[in-house]
Formats: sequence, structure tokens, C-alpha cells
Amino acid sequence: MQPCMRNDSFEAVLQSGAGRHPGKLFCSFDAVNGRVSYGELNQRVERCAAALGKAGLGAGARVAIGLPPSPEFLVHLLAVMQAGGLAVPLGAEQHPEMLALMLSVLDPHLVVKPAGPALTPVSCGPEPHCAWHWHRTAGDAAETVSARLGIFTSGSTSVPRCVLLSESNLLAGATFVAEAHDLAAEDTVLCLMPLSHINGIVTTVLAPLLTGGSVHYLQGSATPRGFQQALEQTAATWFSAAPVHYRLLSYAPVKSQGFPHCRFGRSASAALPIDVQQKFEALYGIPVVQTMGLSECTGQVFANPMPPAERKFGSVGRAVGNIAEIVDANDQVLPSGAVGEIRVKGPNVMLGYLGAQAETAEALRGDWLYTGDLGFRDYNGFFHVTGRKKLIANVGGHKVSLAAVEAAAATLDCVAEAIAVARPDRGLGEIVDLYYTSGAKPRAGDPAVERKRIRQVVSAVLPHHLALRDIRRLEELPRSASGKVLRHRLADCEDGD
Repeated sequence: MQPCMRNDSFEAVLQSGAGRHPGKLFCSFDAVNGRVSYGELNQRVERCAAALGKAGLGAGARVAIGLPPSPEFLVHLLAVMQAGGLAVPLGAEQHPEMLALMLSVLDPHLVVKPAGPALTPVSCGPEPHCAWHWHRTAGDAAETVSARLGIFTSGSTSVPRCVLLSESNLLAGATFVAEAHDLAAEDTVLCLMPLSHINGIVTTVLAPLLTGGSVHYLQGSATPRGFQQALEQTAATWFSAAPVHYRLLSYAPVKSQGFPHCRFGRSASAALPIDVQQKFEALYGIPVVQTMGLSECTGQVFANPMPPAERKFGSVGRAVGNIAEIVDANDQVLPSGAVGEIRVKGPNVMLGYLGAQAETAEALRGDWLYTGDLGFRDYNGFFHVTGRKKLIANVGGHKVSLAAVEAAAATLDCVAEAIAVARPDRGLGEIVDLYYTSGAKPRAGDPAVERKRIRQVVSAVLPHHLALRDIRRLEELPRSASGKVLRHRLADCEDGD
């Protein structure tokens, strides 16, 4: 890794890069007008930050960025942070109902949209102030920390929460990504992730900025042909994608000469199935490094080692830059092999959730972030995630693991993916509905036969037969832009048969 000489702020990092190699490409979106050098990016960010300050949108201003992936998105993101405001990317692809919920939580002073003048506010809250400064105490020392970036959680639940991150959080997160993957100025990353997601921002904006590298953003849907062409044309040395991308990209032939310039692919945002990883690596000849992060931790927490070191398929890897532990319900640290909740501490842990004191207090206890993820650490220090603490159905007093239901269904050859959801029930308190897709796997022909087989295997992990209500086959599962399944929208999906 070759970090910039000054890294106390992203303004300093950007100015340093522009001073040392002003003509070097920082990012590209398309061949016509989407290429921006370090020098040009620095100039445009400075002009935008000055315009924001002149408009009274400096310290304390909440700015929602609803632009599609583009140089303008990056300019506004960095300029708002440089001006002292809170930058909150919304994602141009957001569902209208979710977008409305996000705006109600944020109550922005400015919404930046593609249409019309870039700096025309379309909704205004109270006058900008410093309400998003947080007072943290560590021992006898106290400091006031300002939030610079707000990231809405992926939307896998019905209520969006806005994670508040300081500039120190962001610098730490970008540094951890660079350290985990040995990133240097010679690296070029191909990004398949949305820029409204913490992965897209920290991994493929801030980490390359910190190391002096370059990034190309793949536009549109990530088809196998488009991915292979972009990988070849950009000579990318690595790429960032989600498991849903790896599954899609494995359904196509690959040129015989392969891609020797690409040293690894990075997987995040969801669990990477072992069979998907093995198929992709066999097809492309590119090793995949599985990682795990949270918006609350500015992205990455765990990462598998870089090749040729041993990677563990099915594991999210070891903690990088963080301290991670497995604890029981009484906060007692558990030994290797025991399943409990994963908690994390480090300089990348969030300040809190915007306007959600109770949720913040539940997640942040002392110096620790309680992730809500269940898992264990093996004897070699690799972490394995087994499910979510709250992905539990209470069926007549019996605790049913939704992850166990999903795993049982996925053992059948007719099931590509399975998602279990707890539903309210007047008699039992909660019952379970199961949704599944066939993908490229062969179907039994008769949906009723498939459902019967699924019910038989799932019954082994259920307290009694009434625990499982409906089984529905879908053409595809509803997902967020980062590839996570939107469980709260499954009830609206129509059966695929």
C-alpha cells in the first residue's frame, strides 16, 4: 500500500493527489464525458464546496444527493463533506416509498437532483446548524465529533435508519480496505456496487483516493459480456461486487486467455455461497476474497487474506483494523467454536443513528458496536456468520431460526435461494412463510411436488407442522441495489407459477 503523504482529511488527500499527479485518471463512468483526473476532481470539488458555503449550506447542513452514478455525484459527495455538511446519498434507483421514508428521517436542507439547477433546494428543513455533532467521552478525554456522511441502512427492514459517520471513521474505513487488499497507486478497481451504498463509497471512492489509484464504474446491469469487456478494456487489477453479481457472472463462457492482469475480486454485502465462489473462480481464474462489513462500521470489518495466503470458503475472514469478539447474552466472551453475537470496536465505528437515540443506545454500548449478527470464531481466528440475532420466529413459545429454515430448503436441487419470513399469527404468535427461487436449477415440473419436498425437509428444523404456513416459488427475490434481499417486500411478491 502506498498512501498519500497527508491523510488527516479527505480534503488534504485530494489536494495531495492533485498536486502530485494532476493529470492521472481518478475515475471513469463512460468514454464520452465520464472521465475525471485527480486535478480536475480537486478543482470541481473546491468550486462546489465554495458554492455550498456561499448558499449557507456549510457546517451542519444536511444535503441529500439523489444523483445517478456520475462525476457529479462524486463532486457533490466530497464537496458537502469538505464544506462541513452532512452528505447523504439516496440512490437514484430507490423505491419511491423508501425514498419518501428516507427524506422524512433526514429532513434535508438541500436535495440535489439530476433535473434543474444542481444547487436548487427542493425541500428545506430548519436553518442549518450543528445538531449532528456528537460528544464522545473516552476515559478522562472528551471530544466533539462532526458527522460528515450519512448512510441509510440497506432497507432489509421496513424502517430505514441513517448511520452517521465522521471523517475519522471514513479515513479509518478506507485505510482498512487498502491494508486488507494491499492496494497501491498502480491499482485500478472495477466497481459493480451502487454508489449509494457504504461499500461503493468507502471501497471504491475513498480507498482509491487514499492510495492514489483509479476506479471505473460499470454502468447499467452487470451482464457477463459487459463485465468481461470492462475488465479487459480498463485492465482492472481488482473488482468489487456482491454475491448476486458472482452468481450472474458465472452463467457465461470466458475467453480462453482469461484476465491475468486482475489479481482478485472482492465480495461483500451478503454471504457468498461456497458453490458460487468455486464456480466463478474455476470459470474466470480469478481468486475471490470474501469480506464482511456494516454501514455502522464504515464498511469493512472482516476480510479473508490475500492470495496466495489461505482463504477459507464460507468464512468472512479475520478482523482487519478492528477488534472483534463473540459474546453471549450476558456480554461474556465465548471461546472459539461457540456461537454468539459478534461485537466490534475500532476507529471506524459509527457515531450513531440520526434521530434514533434508543436504537443508538442498543447498538453502541461502551466502546463496542453490537452487530446483531450471530456467528463463531474458529481456532485459526477466522469468523463465520451463522445468522441474525433478530431473524428468529417465536412459534408458540418455540424459537425458530429463520436461517436454519432457509438452509434446510436450500439442500434441495430445486431450490436456488430460500428466504424465510416470520408473520404474525393469532394462535401461535408467529409462523413462518418461505419464498424460494429455482434459478438455473431444474424444476420438478409440478409446483405442488416441489412444495411437498420442501415442507418435508424443513419440518426437521421446526417444532411442529403448523409452524410453516405458505411456500411460494418466485421468479426472483426483491433486492436492494447492493444485492440484499428486501424481506419486508416479500409479502407483495406474486407467485412465479
